[in-house]
Amino acid sequence: MRGTHGFASACALCLAALLGGARVSALPLNFVIEFDEASGFVSADWSGTYTVDGGVLTAFSATIGPFVYNQLTVFNDDPDDNDTVSTIVVSSSGGGTLRLEDNQGAAENVWVTIIDGRAGAYRTTLVPEPHVAGLLLTGAAALALRRRSKRSDARRRTSS
Repeated sequence: MRGTHGFASACALCLAALLGGARVSALPLNFVIEFDEASGFVSADWSGTYTVDGGVLTAFSATIGPFVYNQLTVFNDDPDDNDTVSTIVVSSSGGGTLRLEDNQGAAENVWVTIIDGRAGAYRTTLVPEPHVAGLLLTGAAALALRRRSKRSDARRRTSS
């Protein structure tokens, strides 16, 4: 029975935090962005990812044609917050510039590359984050299995 008090206390604290409505600070949101070289999104020709933290674009990476767009500029607004502010991302692989326009009230968001004139529609999808309760239960289960494994090892050693 030795050592179970600490494990039980940790579980009790986790449950209290969950049931007590513990507040977690806002986490950065990760998105997948898909580009279609047509008006009216049909299928993705190109794709990428981006991160928004506190309403500000903090990371972006997408490949369109020969260019990898990953250098943020001062125009680093959330590409899909429907505020009609353009987002501009520059290519680190040779001078390309990507402009994203999230058109408030319009049927679709549009994009254009300044260097080669590619254009079309884009859509974004939020990447779901794991639920806190699931993470806590997974961690508690891993600790329980580890403890069980240590006990069975100790029993084998004492019986030998």
